[in-house]
Amino acid sequence: MQVFEDGAGRKWEVVVNIATAKRVLDVCGIDLVGAEAGALVQELYVTPIKVAGAVYAIIKPQLDEQGVAEEAFCESLAGDAVDEMTKALLAELVAFFPGRRGRLLKKALDKVGVVMEKGLNVAETEIDNVDVDKVIRDAVAKTRTSGNSSGKSPDESESTPGP
Repeated sequence: MQVFEDGAGRKWEVVVNIATAKRVLDVCGIDLVGAEAGALVQELYVTPIKVAGAVYAIIKPQLDEQGVAEEAFCESLAGDAVDEMTKALLAELVAFFPGRRGRLLKKALDKVGVVMEKGLNVAETEIDNVDVDKVIRDAVAKTRTSGNSSGKSPDESESTPGP
């Protein structure tokens, strides 16, 4: 069992077993424990809406018990709460499978995490290396050379009376 806290400070227990997996399949069409669990882990890692749907189905009895509507639950999911919810679901998926399959799923999850982290690092470096002044100069130069083949400024050509 994994526990996460939503943005409203409520704690939720995430448990993956056959009953909760069936509820997720019935409610949102996601097969948490099917043959494609490895691909599912990768998809869930980057798709918070699917994670929220699956977790909603898993914790539905708790939500009902506390009188929390689906919309109120979803409104409480942002930032750290989404990360914690995702980690809780993925850890439960790994724990659900015994032995080798669980270990392979854990390796897949770890690898997806490394890929995501490296991808974010590369993107951050690319953003940091953008020469803003060059981008502006290039945009201005392109604007000057495109769209106006007459050589006149747009104001001149629009204000020149026709024959």
